[in-house]
Amino acid sequence: MIHLDNMSLMRGSSTLLRDTNLVIHKGQHIGVIGNNGCGKTSLFAAICGDVPLEQGEIRMPASLHCSVMSQETPGSERSALNFVLDAHAEFRRLESALERAESADDDAALARLYGEFEAIEGYSQKHRAEQLLSGLGFDTGEFQLAVKQFSGGWRERLNLAAALMRPADLLMLDEPTNHLDLETTVWLEQWLQKFQGTLLLISHDRSFLDGCVGHIIHFEHSSLHSYKGNYSAFEKQRAEKMALREAMFEKQQRRKAQIESFVRRFRVKASKAKQAQSRLKELARMTDIAPAHVDSPFQFSFPEVGQLPSFLLQVEDLVIGFERPLVSKIRLALRHDARIGLLGFNGSGSPPCSRCWRGNSEPCPES
Repeated sequence: MIHLDNMSLMRGSSTLLRDTNLVIHKGQHIGVIGNNGCGKTSLFAAICGDVPLEQGEIRMPASLHCSVMSQETPGSERSALNFVLDAHAEFRRLESALERAESADDDAALARLYGEFEAIEGYSQKHRAEQLLSGLGFDTGEFQLAVKQFSGGWRERLNLAAALMRPADLLMLDEPTNHLDLETTVWLEQWLQKFQGTLLLISHDRSFLDGCVGHIIHFEHSSLHSYKGNYSAFEKQRAEKMALREAMFEKQQRRKAQIESFVRRFRVKASKAKQAQSRLKELARMTDIAPAHVDSPFQFSFPEVGQLPSFLLQVEDLVIGFERPLVSKIRLALRHDARIGLLGFNGSGSPPCSRCWRGNSEPCPES
């Protein structure tokens, strides 16, 4: 279990969390949600020990293995496959140790190391890394491409693959679907559903959260509030909680008004003075209930429109592309009541060469 005890966390002069207590149980899959800037990523950094606490402590088992998705990937000459394999530090350590033992003809060391190698399923790790890359949309021909040849979005996928490759009791993912298309998002959701460890997941994708988590941690007013269930269950519970709070607030306000009215009328009347004093004491003992409100700075409305034509847009034989056409003979009719989703692989709107649309800066002879 992970315990957050009386924890206070700040970023600059802003208080992100104040006197927070929370218990994360082994094996829970938890969605971490809240407004942008509320402290979700800072919480991850605090759990990893990268950000100091202003107060309190975070307690977790010393043997806990943690994997965090990195947010940056500098360009390097390492191949995509080796980059992912490097995330499994124990595999790489044993791999190097075996090479040294073989060079030294150390049979005793080889016997011991091969036992450790089998214990971590070392012979299947390369295949596992290839499965992760394939699941995240990489073609087999790209496994040996250098990391520097990939664009920023595809390096983010490499970061995700590395995080999934690393053996972990606790997996922390910060917006892992940002650079994924629909197919790879579905694949990731299915992979996370099978993950046996504890998962902390930051995401703004409610459908993805619904499929991956069974608990929600919500940042609100510098505190963490825990809810059982996925995101849809959280929305229902929070709505009920806010409705109850609003009803309690209104009830308290009515009672306050009754007391204040009674005191104004009878405070100076001798026969009612004792009752007035009793009601004043009741008023003093009350704990103020704050009104319920949604903590969001956004407001919008849809203006009323007049009558719309049946067809808002019609396209005939449209050709799109940059240096050369990518798609041609597009025919499309958009009705005023249509709801259309555009699907496709990431990069499908760029030149049809994997090296180019993965971010290779050099001209490609196939273009």
